[in-house]
Amino acid sequence: MSYRLATLLLAALPLAAQFRGTINGEVTDATGAVVPGAKVTVRAPAVGIAREALTNQTGFFTVPNLPAADYEVSVEAAGFKTQVRSGVRLDSDAVVTLRLQLEVGQLTERVEVTAEAPPVEVSHGEISLLITGTQMQNFALAGRNPYYMLGIVPGVVSRYGNFLSDFRATSYSMGGLQINGQRKDTNFMTVDGVNNSRVRDGVQVNNIVGVDFIEEVKVLTSHYAPEYGRTTGAQINIITRRGTRDFHGTLYEFF
Repeated sequence: MSYRLATLLLAALPLAAQFRGTINGEVTDATGAVVPGAKVTVRAPAVGIAREALTNQTGFFTVPNLPAADYEVSVEAAGFKTQVRSGVRLDSDAVVTLRLQLEVGQLTERVEVTAEAPPVEVSHGEISLLITGTQMQNFALAGRNPYYMLGIVPGVVSRYGNFLSDFRATSYSMGGLQINGQRKDTNFMTVDGVNNSRVRDGVQVNNIVGVDFIEEVKVLTSHYAPEYGRTTGAQINIITRRGTRDFHGTLYEFF
């Protein structure tokens, strides 16, 4: 029994990690020399996440297994001012690499950097599109069905020539959705890493996730990493929202 349980737990680990992101980077001083032993703190204030790491002998650090959120990265080292990098957006299954340069000074002094250009993704060669929860909420979705947003993804073709026929809310179907020339039954959909496609054909979905529950949807159409699999078509990954420290409500009406 213990052997079987261990096997099941190990098999479940890739699913959890597959949809988490990583923040890593290099810490140097003003001359470009690396700073080993610097304390790096990664925080997501809205959801109450805080993780710490130390730079190694090459000045490199990595903080893996982070959920999608907006992060603040601070670096502290003796003899240097504390540097704070805010507005670091981490999406699901993304790797954000930062270059942090410390200035000589006291730890009590702070250097804050905000509103930088988004980092370029260099860790994956996948072809994908990310749909944010905000885009979902601002889009006129028929019946508040989030799957209609898949119609804006490049390479998506309606087999029936009408997306209304592809996403039938009554049957939870996306039966006519063909992506990059693949068969309609080769798409694979997950919610937080859990299979959301009917086992028989991959056409029917088990559950329509409400728009207000979605953090983002990532659609990988080709060249995705080996940990994705099961089918040869697109990988449609829905990530649900985490709770925050504030109360929120939603009111909507279609005219």
